[in-house]
Amino acid sequence: MRRARHTCPAECLGAAPRRVIPHPETVIARIQYQVDKIRINEQIKYHTKEVRLIAEDKQLGVVPVERALEEAARRELDLVEVAPNAQPPVCKIMNYGKFRFEQTRRERDARHHSHQVKTKEVKIGPSISEHDYATKQEHALGFLKEGHRVKLTCFFRGRENAHHELGVALVNRFIGEVKEFGAVETPGKQFGNIFTAVLGPVKAKVIK
Repeated sequence: MRRARHTCPAECLGAAPRRVIPHPETVIARIQYQVDKIRINEQIKYHTKEVRLIAEDKQLGVVPVERALEEAARRELDLVEVAPNAQPPVCKIMNYGKFRFEQTRRERDARHHSHQVKTKEVKIGPSISEHDYATKQEHALGFLKEGHRVKLTCFFRGRENAHHELGVALVNRFIGEVKEFGAVETPGKQFGNIFTAVLGPVKAKVIK
C-alpha cells in the first residue's frame, strides 16, 4: 500500500515565511476604498453623538457632533471623520476637496510605481553594418528612455570567433555612446560565442 505523501508548509521545514508584496493596483484600490467610505459633514451626525475634534492640528477635545459641524461651518471648511473606530470617533476640520486631491495624487504615485521594468535584448555582431548599428542603438535608447533595462548581446559566428576582441570593442563603443541614458548594471561577460552586458536606465534621464 502506498504511503500518503506528507505535505508541510515551509515554516515546518525551517524556511522563513514568504513575504507577500501587494500589487500596486491593490494598493490603489485600498486607497480609493478608504476615501470612498469616509464620512463627512452631516453624514457623521447619523453615526455618533460626540467626536474628538481636531482643527489646524490642534486638539479641541470631545465635543457634541452638532458643535463640531458648527465650528467647521464657521471656518467655511468640512468636518471629516479620520478615525471612525476610535471612541469617540476622531474628526478633523479641513478642506475636503484638497484632501481628495492629495488622495488622487497618492493614487497617481502608486500607478507610477506600478511601472514594471523589463529587460529588452539588443543583438549585434562584429560584422554589423553602420546602418544596422545605428538602428540597434536607436532601439536601445528607446528602451532606456522608457525605463527598461537593455541586454546587449554580441554573437560571434565562424571566423569571428578568432577575433573576440573586435566584438568586445564594439560592445564597449555601444555602451559609451548611450551612457547618457544607460549605465552598466552587469559588466560584459563571455559565454562561449556570446558576449553580453546589461545596461540600466539612468533615472534622471528617463522620459515619462
